Amino acid sequence: MSETRIEKVGILNQGNAINQGTQIGEQHNYAPEQQKSLAEAAQEIQDLLAQLAKTYPTETPSQKAMFGAKAVEAIEQKPALKARVVTALKASGMVALQEAVDNPLFNVVSAFLEGFVDP
Repeated sequence: MSETRIEKVGILNQGNAINQGTQIGEQHNYAPEQQKSLAEAAQEIQDLLAQLAKTYPTETPSQKAMFGAKAVEAIEQKPALKARVVTALKASGMVALQEAVDNPLFNVVSAFLEGFVDP
């Protein structure tokens, strides 16, 4: 993975309003095999979360915690999925996996998954 820091300073004129400021961001460039691993793990996690959401409510904090625990339990029961998750986390990091999964319930699950990398 390579990382590039991008800074842009400028003025934007939008009709009668002028916006001036600095835009700062980071661009992450992942190798194709990292992207594939990340995409595969993210898709499997999305499918798993959708399946669990049919069974487990997520309205309260305690229900979300239970949902997170059930998701991690399901991942642990599938060694191939767990291996893909660990590989994706090591190669791309948690933030990249969170962005790839794009499900607010994954934030609950992600706290548990960090334990897979650093037990």
